Amino acid sequence: TPPTKESGGAPATPATTPSSSCKENAAPPSRADAARERVHRERLAAAKDDAADARRRVSSLEREIAAAGESKAKAAASLKRAEASLKGIQGRLKETDAAFERHRADAARELETFAAELAKT
Repeated sequence: TPPTKESGGAPATPATTPSSSCKENAAPPSRADAARERVHRERLAAAKDDAADARRRVSSLEREIAAAGESKAKAAASLKRAEASLKGIQGRLKETDAAFERHRADAARELETFAAELAKT
């Protein structure tokens, strides 16, 4: 049979295309032609299935990438909150250290005063 667009060959020209009356009288395709056509259809169906699988994988990966981006953004926001909290804790620690030093100095002065008064008696 002449190559056709469907089989991947050049399109049939009107000169090689049999007339409709000849088509009715044309011999049925040979077993080899039928087998080739069946293999071609099977391969085409398999290729379509592979393409659909690939599209599903791409979609899945795109969703995973989007989710990872959201997770990364959430993690970055959480990190910023944690850093701000840490700065607040460090500030309170400095205030507590300063207050402790003031109280210690006050206690040392009171102890010296008490010791001096005790020494007078």
